Amino acid sequence: MPDTLARLLEPTELEKHLNHDNVDLCKEQLYQRAHIPGAIHVSPSQLMRGEVPAPGKLPDAARLNTLFSRLGLTPKTHVVAYDDEGGGWAGRLLWIQDVIGHLGENSFVIWDARSREEYDGIRVLSQRGGHIPGAIHCEWTSLMDRS
Repeated sequence: MPDTLARLLEPTELEKHLNHDNVDLCKEQLYQRAHIPGAIHVSPSQLMRGEVPAPGKLPDAARLNTLFSRLGLTPKTHVVAYDDEGGGWAGRLLWIQDVIGHLGENSFVIWDARSREEYDGIRVLSQRGGHIPGAIHCEWTSLMDRS
């Protein structure tokens, strides 16, 4: 596969890449009824730590290694990820790959994907309010496909 594969694909473009590593993050029932041929199902819960007080934190390295080994991912693997909730879970899988260095980027940008109120420190749902200095606000719901 060429290194120029776009990070976001429209469904019409996906057909060209069906023989690559496809990860289905839909609900289990939907995966059983209809999924891209050869796609491996991953429960979205596997992308979160699931422990209080912050269940949405990244899983530890051992859990991620187990998951990515099951998926057969290598540093050269291109992944097509999709879900049935507008792209939030697929985006999280790809974000995790970025975090662990799967896309080999030498530079990075920190995105704070929470609400504007949380980013600004007006609404505090964690131990500290506000954002990491230098982080860019990009609320995750603004990236979802609502169609």
